[in-house]
Amino acid sequence: MSPDGRFVLAIDLGTSGPKIALVDREGGVHSSVIESTKLMLLPGGGAEQDPEDWWRAIVDGTRALLSRSTIPPDRIAAVVATAQWSGTVPVNREGKHIGNALVWMDSRGAPHVQRRTGGFPTIEGYNVFRLWRWIRRTGGIPTNSGKDSVAHILFLKHEKPELYNEAYKFLEPKDYINLRLTGLFASSVEAMTLHWVTDNRRPLEIEYDHRLIRMLGLDREKLPDLKLAIDVLGQLTPATARELGLPAETPVVMGTPDLHSAAIGSGVMSKARWKVIDAGRARSIRRLVTATSILPSGSRAPKTKPSTPADLIVAMSVSIATSSSKCVSSAACACAPASAIRLASSCKATALKRTAPAIVWRWVK
Repeated sequence: MSPDGRFVLAIDLGTSGPKIALVDREGGVHSSVIESTKLMLLPGGGAEQDPEDWWRAIVDGTRALLSRSTIPPDRIAAVVATAQWSGTVPVNREGKHIGNALVWMDSRGAPHVQRRTGGFPTIEGYNVFRLWRWIRRTGGIPTNSGKDSVAHILFLKHEKPELYNEAYKFLEPKDYINLRLTGLFASSVEAMTLHWVTDNRRPLEIEYDHRLIRMLGLDREKLPDLKLAIDVLGQLTPATARELGLPAETPVVMGTPDLHSAAIGSGVMSKARWKVIDAGRARSIRRLVTATSILPSGSRAPKTKPSTPADLIVAMSVSIATSSSKCVSSAACACAPASAIRLASSCKATALKRTAPAIVWRWVK
């Protein structure tokens, strides 16, 4: 039980559906539910999901969780979502999705992204000069597989121009959930990595690179403004609060995609290098996470002012591994004293581990 009786409502939207949990500030999962969503596999490498199906599952799961929990809604200090990465949801100015989400398995944009990155002279299918520009600014380049978010946008631009023109913003799944929660359009810098349009050379000052945007033929105005994963985006809208059964003033934290949440939740962080454990595939990979929540070796954490009067910060990440289904849920959460605001790699941390289900968490102090 949390010492102050406060909890975070953590949402993890996976491909098979959302996992929703109430987590206390000591890292304990008080209760959780799992809902399911449908996946549509289409000819030519298409993979889509209905964003309304996501939201229905989140609402149903949240209400079910609260109805069987002894925790009153007014003890929920914040809401934060993590989600499948490298997906694209087209939305209009009113915040309504105007088409299905193209999820991380969708490869229909491959020909379009290859035309933007290829050309003589080539190395492994990439134009040498374009390869240099991208690596120098981003640390990588759009993959030829067509499964990056930017490939989804290019597919819509060239194959569904009416939808592309109607779209106000293209959002990652996590950012679409945040839009439904708060009514605000935004993304976090690490979530935008697979668009390959951000200058990542200064990890604490990541911003859009207009030259890369032009090279890909994208429109800057259709991309969301950037925030930090530790920012408080806003509060639940009154309508959403009623739908979920939560107080309207509940803060919503930006959060991170699932890979980044799992990196924090794995509990094996060493400076800026994280070992990401993919329990679903029973293998592990090592990756250098270049996001604003990670500081380069030797850097000092900037002083960050809380965005709300509440003592909330993104300082916890919970991974729930359900042994029976071998699925992993990683939810970046927020509930720590305001004085605890620090970026992950500059902080001391503790880990609590349990099994069946296994709970691995990291609370950055």
